Amino acid sequence: MNLRTSLCTGLALMAGGASHLCAQTFKETFQPNQWPGIHQHFGMRPLPQGVSKLCREGQLEDPEDWELWFPEGPAARWGILVSNEFPTPMTGDTGTPSWAVALDASDNSKPKLFVHGTRFRRPGETFDLDQGFGLLTQQTFDPQKWLVARTKVTFKPTYGALGAWMGLTLINNESDYRAIYFISEMAPDGQRKAYLHRVAPCIESRMKDHGQDVAVPLNTSHTFQLEYVGSEGSWRYLMDGVRYDFADGQGSVEPASQDRAALKNPPRLGLYVIGPPQSDPYTPAGITPATEGTFEDVKVWELTKVNPIQVWASNGNNTSGSVIDGKAGTAWVSGVKASNTVNPYIALYFDHPANVRRIRLLPYQPVAGTTVHNIWDGTGIVGGGRIERVTRDGEWIEVDFLDTSFSSTVISIATVQSPSIVGWREIEVYEYQGP
Repeated sequence: MNLRTSLCTGLALMAGGASHLCAQTFKETFQPNQWPGIHQHFGMRPLPQGVSKLCREGQLEDPEDWELWFPEGPAARWGILVSNEFPTPMTGDTGTPSWAVALDASDNSKPKLFVHGTRFRRPGETFDLDQGFGLLTQQTFDPQKWLVARTKVTFKPTYGALGAWMGLTLINNESDYRAIYFISEMAPDGQRKAYLHRVAPCIESRMKDHGQDVAVPLNTSHTFQLEYVGSEGSWRYLMDGVRYDFADGQGSVEPASQDRAALKNPPRLGLYVIGPPQSDPYTPAGITPATEGTFEDVKVWELTKVNPIQVWASNGNNTSGSVIDGKAGTAWVSGVKASNTVNPYIALYFDHPANVRRIRLLPYQPVAGTTVHNIWDGTGIVGGGRIERVTRDGEWIEVDFLDTSFSSTVISIATVQSPSIVGWREIEVYEYQGP
């Protein structure tokens, strides 16, 4: 254990084990022997008066007086959301089983979190009460860092019921969060599908791909990734590695100014399930429709931007420092096009071995077209470090090493093919360094 790790561990212990004072990561693989069996919950209580009025007036709050209940024992890494909208814990033998951790029968080596959520209607009433649940981490995360939350979701509303919800969130309270969800809805072709949604306080919107709704078949598995960029107060929403527009015509980056997007407090990671209406027309009579599915491989990374102590370029140009000045209007320009024999490069040096998880590159490129860049760590091209795609001047290129990573005191970007003179406006390196 090095000095930095010892310091971060000590700070975490002084803060009760939930510190976000140092960069950290969170991983849950749902090992059955680390969880109690099945937990059951009461159905939800009605929302208090005035909630819809607050939403209409644009206050973007759901005042529910909620709290977290953390069970003792190995499962204490997770809590159960308790509020007027989500269920209270129960220990009796009535109610609907909400979640369980078990091995997938189709893959005994892969434990998963199996979930089940329904709605109910009280005798004599004509409307359904929302019922479902939320599991939230006891650990909180640093809103000043770049947070990346990810999980694999399999969404299986029983009988293809409409109005089922299932998703991932980073949340501090009911007015301070964002979420990415599947909601089962009817498509124009008459098929029931899972539509991808961005959810904010009092707001939910279908996500878009070039103006078109993003929808996939029910009963299929997809990877959700929710990102919060602390330095900007902005959000990004991804499914299967593709970043989609958070609302029609709004772009794929939700800015801090949009619907109070910037987090005000350290968030927790949440897994949410909300049941479909009891009146769902596609469920056989006498059977309560339910939201069912699985979560697996839940992870959160806290990424920190690491600043180089020196920058060097292949042409020795003293403008190479422009790539780390935070100004897109300045640039290092190599003066040459890349070819088989000419590979202009730029190198960044650090005062410690950076544990690299993400690199962002902003090209200076007068002519758009296919480029090929190689990322080196001083000994060779890193795994996953070859970039071959159509690039354009002023459009960010992002390369992820979230699951692999590499550690080095120097990172070089060498270009071996380009349609025009090679140059870079900005280069950003993000690392994970912590306990």
